[in-house]
Amino acid sequence: MQSVYSVQAFGQSKLIPAARPARLKVTAAARKKLRVAPRGAPPPPAPVRFDIPAPSPPPPTWSSPPPPSYTPPPPPPPSYAPPSPSYTPPTPFSPEPPLSVASPLRRGACGHPLQRVVPPVLPTVYVYDHCPYCVRVRLALGLKNVKHNVVYMMNDDVDTPTQMLGKKIAPILEIPGPNGVVMGESMDIVRFFDDNPAYGPTGIIRPPSGRKDISAWQKSVKPTLALLHRPRYMLAGLPEFSQRDSRDYFISGHQLPPYEKAVWKAELSAAEKQRKYDEAYARTAELLPELNQALVQLEQLIYSQDCCTEGGVCMDDIDLWARLRSITLVKGAKFGPKTMAYLQNMADLADCTLYFSMAC
Repeated sequence: MQSVYSVQAFGQSKLIPAARPARLKVTAAARKKLRVAPRGAPPPPAPVRFDIPAPSPPPPTWSSPPPPSYTPPPPPPPSYAPPSPSYTPPTPFSPEPPLSVASPLRRGACGHPLQRVVPPVLPTVYVYDHCPYCVRVRLALGLKNVKHNVVYMMNDDVDTPTQMLGKKIAPILEIPGPNGVVMGESMDIVRFFDDNPAYGPTGIIRPPSGRKDISAWQKSVKPTLALLHRPRYMLAGLPEFSQRDSRDYFISGHQLPPYEKAVWKAELSAAEKQRKYDEAYARTAELLPELNQALVQLEQLIYSQDCCTEGGVCMDDIDLWARLRSITLVKGAKFGPKTMAYLQNMADLADCTLYFSMAC
């Protein structure tokens, strides 16, 4: 059918046939070049498709986050029971700072707050650990809070004290230097330190009180204490008895009741002396009641934990505490509460340990 156009001019319409569009002529060479299928040729076949599955994602690595659906497992239950609400953690340990010349001091004798005295040249005391005369000096130095050196001599060491003082004796004080000091006799050494302002406040140890009751008590228990102390000195592992020669030397020269020293040395053999020491130790069960009864009496004689005599520390304490210390070596000795407090307080001031841990 031929297309027509309607044209209106001057109020009249007229149909004019439309012109046929020109046809594009494509030559065979152009068709071949443009790959245009000839007219009337069948359509080209559809391309062949293969359904290849999509590649699976790589496995997750340690650095890969878990998938959105991942849920971590619950934590295992605790293997311990939580503390109860009433639990109070222990106070952490805080060591006491070292004392120096300028540091505030522990409480000393007679209530005096003594500062640590560190002399430019430290005094040295040569002692036996068990010896009450040596303990007197160590107690006085502790009360004065004087830093010093302690040298334990072997009990059979004769040369050291003889070279220093001409005879076997203890304790010995030595202060080296141009104006050095070498001194024996325990009470003389105690007075030397207490009267010398170079070693802190003077006069903190009062003179002896002259009490007869304490001296009478010491005299009454002397035989019992000799039977209890001396065998135990051989068993406790004290430094001066660390070798058999030292123990044999002590036994040969220290008699047991009822022997006098001259008879002990002249008439008993070494084997007999050793047997007497063994027999004395075996009598502990018999001797303990006597000792404990004496300690009950002593409880009434001690004034307080700070001093045995009213008025403050005096020479009574220097002698009494030095002797009481050896009783702590006797297992089964029963000290009254006041006596025990006195022992421990003076041991702290003296910086001189008691024997409770090695009692036998």
